[in-house]
Amino acid sequence: MLTKRSSTSEIEIRPRHILLPFFIIATILLSSCAVKKPALPDMSGVPFKNHISALNEIKSINAAMGMAYEAGEISMSGDAALELTSKSLDMRIYHLGFLAAEIKEEDGAVNSRPRLSKDRAMLLVDGIKYGFFWWKLNGFDLSETETSFILSNPSRKVIVDKKTYLPVEQIIFLDNGGQALIHYKNPQRTDDDADIKSDLSWYQSEMTIKYKKHTVTTYIRSYAATRTIQQKKQE
Repeated sequence: MLTKRSSTSEIEIRPRHILLPFFIIATILLSSCAVKKPALPDMSGVPFKNHISALNEIKSINAAMGMAYEAGEISMSGDAALELTSKSLDMRIYHLGFLAAEIKEEDGAVNSRPRLSKDRAMLLVDGIKYGFFWWKLNGFDLSETETSFILSNPSRKVIVDKKTYLPVEQIIFLDNGGQALIHYKNPQRTDDDADIKSDLSWYQSEMTIKYKKHTVTTYIRSYAATRTIQQKKQE
């Protein structure tokens, strides 16, 4: 009996000695595999109006993203492929790998399959277009606070972080007197080797658009912006 107890005691003790180095090794491996967030840019040395001028040279934006839609108790999610210019939008939305919707807009004319209600068109056309091309405001007034630049005209108001020059919030003023809200977060870079002060390197990878009871959130997985041909030649 004594021998049996002694053996049992050894069995209970040995795993404690074995588990300690195991946890140390596991911690090291997990730490080495952890995703490091890129350091945010400090654009304070670049004149803000110059930055806006550079952004205006962007001709088109291509993006792949996840999407989530909510309206009351209804919720849906899927993936989307987006091709966007300041005058046109082409977006395909997929659910479980199958094409669920296709939306095209050019110079204000919207075509979609299936047909969109006015509220959903506001979210998925105007919200997406203005959300990505946030700097495209005609005749805007520029003001500032201690932490933000504010671009505004009768149609829209955009709040931009003063350090990163990235949008934080946007308000779209509608003809019917209503408002749509856009919130941005989670800055990412298009290229880890890009110049940290490049106007094309940084974007907000998460964008939430709210209008009435509807909410659409986009989670951008890939993003590419293309300059005009004239700007490319100068570079």
